[in-house]
Amino acid sequence: MILRRDIVTVLFLVGAGGCSKPSPKLAPVPRWVGGSFVNVRAGAEKNAAVRARLVINTPVKQLGEHDGACEIAWGEGQQAYIACAMLSDKAATLVGLGAPTLADGLDNPAYPVPRAFWLEPAYSRLLAAAAYFERTQLPAKQRELEERFIGAAPPGSSHWKNAPPLRRAAIPEFDAMKALLAKGVVAPASLYAPAPTWAEVLARVKRAAATPDAPADPELPQISYRDPELFGKFVPPPARASFFKNVSEIGGILPLPEKFSAQYGIPWKLTVNHALAWGGDDISGPARNGASDMGMVTQALATPVYGLVLSEQQTLLMATTLAERREVPGGRNGECLSTEQPAWPGKAALAAAAPFDNPLTVLHFPRTIKLGRAKLTRTEQERASTIVLDLDGDGAADVLIWRADYENGFAPLILVNVGGLWHLLDFSDPTPCGD
Repeated sequence: MILRRDIVTVLFLVGAGGCSKPSPKLAPVPRWVGGSFVNVRAGAEKNAAVRARLVINTPVKQLGEHDGACEIAWGEGQQAYIACAMLSDKAATLVGLGAPTLADGLDNPAYPVPRAFWLEPAYSRLLAAAAYFERTQLPAKQRELEERFIGAAPPGSSHWKNAPPLRRAAIPEFDAMKALLAKGVVAPASLYAPAPTWAEVLARVKRAAATPDAPADPELPQISYRDPELFGKFVPPPARASFFKNVSEIGGILPLPEKFSAQYGIPWKLTVNHALAWGGDDISGPARNGASDMGMVTQALATPVYGLVLSEQQTLLMATTLAERREVPGGRNGECLSTEQPAWPGKAALAAAAPFDNPLTVLHFPRTIKLGRAKLTRTEQERASTIVLDLDGDGAADVLIWRADYENGFAPLILVNVGGLWHLLDFSDPTPCGD
């Protein structure tokens, strides 16, 4: 039987039948696995039992070669056979994989998505792998059945009758990806970008205003585009060096475990809570909720960080949190279907304190901080309010929260004073899905 081979997930194949001759022994040669998820077998024969699967860049030592099969050793005394074509003389890099998108911005169909995941595991690459496996391995008959139902089922009910089952065969490589994230990984450092200074933010706002036809900059709050007059009225007070010394230690307001993992160098984990399922609404009709065979997923840190919580009653509290975040990836119902659903940080720690059920903001830190004689002041302006936190009582502002009231919602900006310079730590824009 000839095993299936696609452009990325490569299985071990050798020449025609019969027992292979013993592999001639060589001096061990350092090599690296070059395929994304490669079978290694107990013998050189094509039907030999699969002993393990090794991912790209696994370091091995080549011990011998015969008819395209290489004997290798890896780990703690493990030996087996692998297709020699799946070995490389040097370790692979993300740059060496090419560009994930083409010059026109569209996805590059030749980009080896699974290899990118194994080189640098990340949630976005897991979702890209889910789309890749659906595209390459979902039977055409099943795809047609689902697409026909999506196109033909009338709106009017979120409980669709006669929906075809969402059948997804197990994909060993995708299952291995999920298992890796379930154990916990440290996110790539590239996912963390230090908070920009307020001067840098204003420069980007000015550039955006000079090019109104350009796409909106996702790193700028919407209010700078939609209500520039109100945004222009906000001027942070002068800052001098005070409480914070390093901007990289201050985490944003939203619980983003993968980004906190990249920022603080601690592992994060992903758990699949539900399988792919049918969903939808009364306007758009049915939709598939999830990615490949994953429905709801939960992301969380493997070890807790600390949250500095500010309540509506202008009270401060420190609490631990795993920054848990729930999400239904994918879907075709628009942004509300796939909006992340964060579990409130430090919920257990806050349960006994009713004023903290709906905090104004939460800042995150890798360790607890000493507040000293913290002081808080609040001032009201037309369609906006400003809260200033002096965390050590030295008279210098350390945290500033500006809440603008526009488009039937609040759009807070969170600034932190680090070394005498204001930085835009985070912002939250109104969405039709709610907070």
